[in-house]
Amino acid sequence: MKLHLHIGAHKTATTHFQNVLEINKGLYPSGYKYIPMDEFRRNVTQPLDRGVNFCKSDFDEIFSSTPSVLIISEENISGHLNKILFNYDYLYPQLESRLTRLVDFIKTFDEVEVWFSVRAMDSILPSMYCEFLRYCKFRPFEKILSGKYEQSWMPVINTIRECLPEAKINIVQYENYTSNLPKIISHIFNNNNGWNYQLNTRHRESFSHTTIDTFRKYNLIIPKFLTRAALNYISRTSSKRQIGDKFSPFSQHQRQLLQSLYASDLATIKEMENVKLF
Repeated sequence: MKLHLHIGAHKTATTHFQNVLEINKGLYPSGYKYIPMDEFRRNVTQPLDRGVNFCKSDFDEIFSSTPSVLIISEENISGHLNKILFNYDYLYPQLESRLTRLVDFIKTFDEVEVWFSVRAMDSILPSMYCEFLRYCKFRPFEKILSGKYEQSWMPVINTIRECLPEAKINIVQYENYTSNLPKIISHIFNNNNGWNYQLNTRHRESFSHTTIDTFRKYNLIIPKFLTRAALNYISRTSSKRQIGDKFSPFSQHQRQLLQSLYASDLATIKEMENVKLF
């Protein structure tokens, strides 16, 4: 029995990938099963948030028959955006403890492949921040990761390797996601004939500088339950009036530095044993 475990990162087309898996279920080979993200989140990830450890028997209600290949895609296994952005000064600080709670379940599989996507920090951090604003109380971007934006993906990847030493690790470069998606599907399912890749589906866009600045000014008088609606209204209004560029808080020098660090990460990943870069 084999497990494909897709655990993030956030804002790297995880929702798009889950949608592609869902709408193409009719093309799965015999013995393949995908657990819908909402179902897995409700039954596993949310209890995981409460410190629950899982083993094979805990998953009996999720899939009644034993598949030959099981596919799970849920970015919150790695942690939550409010923890990533503000509570610590590095990425995915709870990844080790969260994976450890799933180890007994993961060990029941004969073969495991873990999927994780990476993206340049000058792009992903603003995108994560905009997503955070949709659901949480306003916090200024300047406090993200305590201002330590020069993050490497290597600690995250090494944590995965240490927690799951027998697993094969597949790293997807977000910038190449669209062109590599057919290869990824072929790798998982051994065939990609007839698949609908939803290439015309738009990803949820980040906000503009105008939207962020306006929301920052008025957030104290906006009730929390109206936060998402208010942000969307401000964003639509700004877009119609063509006010403001896409939110990108880094200077050109910062972007160049973060891109250089990202390039170094990708070069390191290519040389790692038992790790494949898509």
